[in-house]
Amino acid sequence: MNNGEEVAEDDGNYEGPEPVTIEVADPDFYDFDRDKSEECFAVDQMWAIFDDLDCMPRFYARINKVYSPFKVNVTWLVFVGEDLGETSWKRSGLPVACGKFKRENTDTIEDIGAFSHKIVWKKSVRNTYKIYPQEGETWALYKNWNIKWSSDPDNHREYEYEFVVVLSNYTSESGILVAHLVKLKGFVCLFKPTKTNGMSSFQIPSNELLRFSHRVPSYRTNGRERKDVPEGYFELDPASLPSNLEEVTNFIDGKAETVEGKMVEGFVIFFGFSSNTDSNIL
Repeated sequence: MNNGEEVAEDDGNYEGPEPVTIEVADPDFYDFDRDKSEECFAVDQMWAIFDDLDCMPRFYARINKVYSPFKVNVTWLVFVGEDLGETSWKRSGLPVACGKFKRENTDTIEDIGAFSHKIVWKKSVRNTYKIYPQEGETWALYKNWNIKWSSDPDNHREYEYEFVVVLSNYTSESGILVAHLVKLKGFVCLFKPTKTNGMSSFQIPSNELLRFSHRVPSYRTNGRERKDVPEGYFELDPASLPSNLEEVTNFIDGKAETVEGKMVEGFVIFFGFSSNTDSNIL
């Protein structure tokens, strides 16, 4: 069932993820599962689904119908390369999480645990959709990424990551402005903004969007969680982080010097949050 919408012809080359079972650590502060309870699902939403490569949320699907008890009919989205580099990347089978996507075959999913988060999308031409990192979201970047991975994909199936908070929406002229996040020791998945090479932010140009691995849902702290946790840190959803997190990303202890206090306050202002808001889920 597809609610009468036209669905792109299935070329027989795309299948959804195989069911997998993974253990996920409990975060220190926020319950991310409440953002994907049955009540959160509705027709015409688009959701990110954990893939079958390393269980990161890089598959996308549009909700066609929701049943109770939980079951959803979906239409899978597949990446559409818009230049030679993107087309080669797609043909290599390497994962993609942002750019242009089209509708493919439909499917039924009964496991609510397969879903990670709702995604923001923009309708494009010929029944395609544009999906880009949004201001305020937190994302994983491939460490040491290179577009030439597509020429030797079998040697690029395991990844190390950097984590960033997005400071500007995408434009074709300038790409996306981001700031690095660094993990704090002593917490399951708490990160704070940090400088990189003396800079508090850096640009991902529009021709390097494949450097974005996947969005990581996050909770922005309000300063009331614990005495040693100020406002403006980010607790990332552990379900969207690698199980060997401390082996594949940089981390510091809670006393290490990162971005000055006024810069953290700058993030708060930039995202439009205030100290008395409860809207701190990214």
